[in-house]
Amino acid sequence: MADFQEHDGRSSLTMTDRQREVVLLGDWLSWSPDSLPPSRWNRNIPFVTWIFANLGPRQCVEIGSGSGESFRPLCQIADRFSPKGQCIGIDPWKDDDGTSIWGRSIYEELRDRCETLHPDSASVLRMELDDAPSQFDPASIDFLHIAPPDRTRNSAPVDLSLWRPKLRAGSVVMVSRSTEDGVDDPMIKVWQLLSDWYPSAFVGSPYLAGVAQVPYETGAPLVEFLQSNATALSTFFRLLGERFEYRYVIGSDPMSPDALRRYFSQILSDHAEEVSRSDKQQAAALDALNEQIASINERLFVGAAEVNTLQAETDILLAKLASSAATYDREREDLHLRLSELNERHRQHLATLQHQINLRDIQINELSTHINAMVATRSWQITKPLRMIQRVLVRLRLAEHFRKSTPG
Repeated sequence: MADFQEHDGRSSLTMTDRQREVVLLGDWLSWSPDSLPPSRWNRNIPFVTWIFANLGPRQCVEIGSGSGESFRPLCQIADRFSPKGQCIGIDPWKDDDGTSIWGRSIYEELRDRCETLHPDSASVLRMELDDAPSQFDPASIDFLHIAPPDRTRNSAPVDLSLWRPKLRAGSVVMVSRSTEDGVDDPMIKVWQLLSDWYPSAFVGSPYLAGVAQVPYETGAPLVEFLQSNATALSTFFRLLGERFEYRYVIGSDPMSPDALRRYFSQILSDHAEEVSRSDKQQAAALDALNEQIASINERLFVGAAEVNTLQAETDILLAKLASSAATYDREREDLHLRLSELNERHRQHLATLQHQINLRDIQINELSTHINAMVATRSWQITKPLRMIQRVLVRLRLAEHFRKSTPG
């Protein structure tokens, strides 16, 4: 088998329409597996065959093989399109799981089938699913199929975290569903977890939850290719699945490979037209968006001019305010200086007045002492009647003067 990296050229987005058609309409389209019992999983065989034809995985592992409805066709597909690869089915296969249509236990029938029909390419491991990852080297699995759990056996859910380190970069993980609607299908939850881990694309039959590819460091070309034709591929593989199931259940083939090729070519053409219409609608929407952006940019330009004008006016006002504040500060400093000078002059004037008051107090004290001394002398006491007579005469003279000066 060629290494996965060698398939980049065939499955990259740079392929021409003719190259895509060669990849999609190869020999795998005419191949059919041998003697399969009716099974809902048979609808997935065309899609799985196409993946094996394009990637040729070395090691294919199926988790939860159960009755073998998917493991049997997987072994045939691996033999035809990956002859150097290995296909390994894993399941606990309890003793009470029942018997196959050949009357033996399911495990014995699948084991004998591998030894008889696929001795070099297929085998089964009978063990608990959570114990099985220890049997594989890291990055050794190229195709991992997670089969739906058997509801009649109370199968435990698969712990995908144990299997994730075993996947090689560029490997494919396929998840099958167990119900038509899948509302409560646990496989939908498994697929959602894988979608969180890896780039993914929903392609295939109604019973296929999805296919994820573990990305290369430079990308996942197969998944990119699936996504580039997701609508057309989904329609094509669904049609193939329905025709395949009808062929092996009823026993006839109502559509030949050539008819399928013509039909798929028409699907690709219709898909191209749909993509073209979508591109035109997207281009028109983009033009409208660009016009809106141009209008918004114009309004932004006008708004920016207004903002610049307001900013210039604000700068002028701020400059005036700064100048006024500087003038106010200078005037305040001058007033503060003048107030300091007036306070100092007032203090000095108060000191002078206090000094004069002190001098007057001293003089008053001296005069009081002198008067007291004079009053205490004998001459002052002897002349006391004379001073009294003098005061009476002065009052009489004032009264006479007042009488003469008053008319009538």
